[in-house]
Amino acid sequence: MFKIVVLQRIYHLSDPQAEYQIRDRLLFRDFLGLASGDKVPDEKTIWAFKEELTKKGLLGQLFNEFYAFLEENNLILHEGTMIDGSFVEAPRQHNTREENKIIMEDRGGELWNPEGGDTEEEKRHKANKKRQKDTDVRWVKKGGETHFGMNQTR
Repeated sequence: MFKIVVLQRIYHLSDPQAEYQIRDRLLFRDFLGLASGDKVPDEKTIWAFKEELTKKGLLGQLFNEFYAFLEENNLILHEGTMIDGSFVEAPRQHNTREENKIIMEDRGGELWNPEGGDTEEEKRHKANKKRQKDTDVRWVKKGGETHFGMNQTR
């Protein structure tokens, strides 16, 4: 269970994220010594373990001993954040060069603004067009292929 808390600290994982990553990542299961069919502690069990250590004042003490052990063995611990670099395709948009320039300048919210001195019909048209546009997506090269979409990181 302490190894799970170590993984949480290294990768900045919440209890639900820790449970998910242990189920999902073979590296985590290997680190924890879990075989393929072994039961994975759920988020409530992880929380209860940390809560008990905290109540007894042992969590900080355990980490101090853990860091001392790493230092004695000339090991360096790098903390980080786990990122899933999934790419989400989006429908291609047909914007003018001027509209694309404004979007690339992160001013996409200004486009198709229904406010202003336009007629009611033009305002409705702009509002409808704005609902159909996603100004957060970009053209990206991934694996030598060009895609239109965005990175979805978790």
